Amino acid sequence: MTGGFVFGAVLAILGFLVQVAAGPVNWDRVAFPVNLILLVALVAFLAVALSLRRKVRLFAWMGSLEAAVPAIAWTLIFMIALGLIAQGPGRGWLGSMTTFWPFVLTYSWLVIVTGLMALGRLAGLCRSWRWKALPSLLIHLGFFLTLVFSALGSADRKTLEMTVREGESETVAVGEDGMSVDTGLSVRLEDFVMETYPNGMPKKFASDVEVTGRSGSPVRAVIEVNKPIKVDGWNIYQYDYDSEAGTESRISVFQLVRNPWLPLVYSGIFILLAGALLLLFAGFGVKGAYSDSDDASGKEVDGLVTSGREEEGGGLILSEREEKGDGPAVMEVSSVSEVDGADSEGPDVESIDSKGRDLK
Repeated sequence: MTGGFVFGAVLAILGFLVQVAAGPVNWDRVAFPVNLILLVALVAFLAVALSLRRKVRLFAWMGSLEAAVPAIAWTLIFMIALGLIAQGPGRGWLGSMTTFWPFVLTYSWLVIVTGLMALGRLAGLCRSWRWKALPSLLIHLGFFLTLVFSALGSADRKTLEMTVREGESETVAVGEDGMSVDTGLSVRLEDFVMETYPNGMPKKFASDVEVTGRSGSPVRAVIEVNKPIKVDGWNIYQYDYDSEAGTESRISVFQLVRNPWLPLVYSGIFILLAGALLLLFAGFGVKGAYSDSDDASGKEVDGLVTSGREEEGGGLILSEREEKGDGPAVMEVSSVSEVDGADSEGPDVESIDSKGRDLK
């Protein structure tokens, strides 16, 4: 796996150079429909890479554990930094991690690796269905979809702040870049209410509002912290108030969030959880499951779980597992055509011991 960690370091250095030369990632440039085009291109690339994995060593490596573990490790390093360092405009490179090129390139590498592993398992199931391989497929597919939709959806995600005074209506909010945006909503603040603890600290604050969307029908609701309302695709959160006035505040600040890709992100999470639940509670084991990454096809032969890579001359080098019982360890070697599910009368199986001696 050393090569994978070195590859990650190269990506990080390359990203740093791009950051210096071109500045941070501008996600607005990949907003719809560009992100949809990128999604189609990604799927097409993964399909081509999967079909060529036996001919191109790079594609075979990219769908293997030797690439997956370093990709996860490098991405996790940046994610930890994202969690520890305050994020926001004007906080420097590490304070804007989602626009930091080293993180974006490493994240993209993880997406490609996960996608190849997911498609590899899907191809294995298509050749020969096995229930035991289903949890692994769902976990990899769900993880891949969550990564992809989270990244591409961020380009269409909008986060705005709207300040409204009691008895007044507002339609314009301010974006993270300081620009004013017409939301298409009319938010009227009827009343702002705050409850405090005996020491004066805020216990609860909420806003009684009337929101009118494109339909023209007003929606009356009370917005509390972590209890938003949704109108015309906008989630409206109680965000802030006039802290100097305290309980006498006549101003309420709302955060408006729109992310049209969020349902797709949730679908990826649900698929991942379904695979995990099958693996944990439905009795599905890893034995006999396909390990159809880019350079291997899993096959259970006489109780042995095997995975192999193609050699010159059409042979396979298969993994070895010692079974319980007397006698030497046995390695079952199957031909490529049998593992790949090609038409044949039966597997070409040769039994040899761990020292390579013929046992027949």
